[in-house]
Amino acid sequence: MLFAAACWLLAVITGVGAVVLAAAGVMSSDPCRPDDTAFICTDAGQSLAWWLPLAGWAASVLLAWMIVARAGRRSGLRSVGPATGLVLYSGVVAVEWCLVIR
Repeated sequence: MLFAAACWLLAVITGVGAVVLAAAGVMSSDPCRPDDTAFICTDAGQSLAWWLPLAGWAASVLLAWMIVARAGRRSGLRSVGPATGLVLYSGVVAVEWCLVIR
């Protein structure tokens, strides 16, 4: 019960973080001028800045859930699921950061 509550809390916190990161990523294109050639200043860059954190969050939650479901009640293996999800999510955050920094 405690493990499930911790997993849900982790999913909610990272989900809120994904929405905040997506909004901040799109807002990072505010200082762009019409002649800017940076990727974040394009429509594709802004779309990627919005959808990348949300898709990464969904993928990390799904991966963590699949690992926990596969591990069953073996407590040693169950904790690998949320850790793997956090590693995947951290990678997505790093990619998003590199995308919005110009």
